[in-house]
Amino acid sequence: MNSAKVVGAGAFVVLGGLLFTAALFMIGERRMLFSDRFPIYTEFARLGQLEDGAVVRVAGMDAGEVTAIEIPPSPAGKFRVRMEVRKDLHQLIRTDSVATTQTEGLVGAIYVNVAAESVRIS
Repeated sequence: MNSAKVVGAGAFVVLGGLLFTAALFMIGERRMLFSDRFPIYTEFARLGQLEDGAVVRVAGMDAGEVTAIEIPPSPAGKFRVRMEVRKDLHQLIRTDSVATTQTEGLVGAIYVNVAAESVRIS
């Protein structure tokens, strides 16, 4: 009788550990914690409601997140935003790429969209 309880408790602990590990990997994959990333920087005169952890999109797909926002030293300065983006999208981001803050839907979250190519107005 006691051995059945011990086996049941052991199975419960092993199953709980497996479920915890699976959930950890699912959350890590969603936040792109296990992918190689590289930092990019941009500057904004106004941030709106942009915060650390905001999604970064490149060419319309989730590519990374905002990791730091530096406050300007003077009122005339610009906010410097550090973002980490997946390495496999490195070839889409160039020095003339344009980063803008946008809103998902009408009252959605703020995210940073990095245009893969610069916009030319003629």
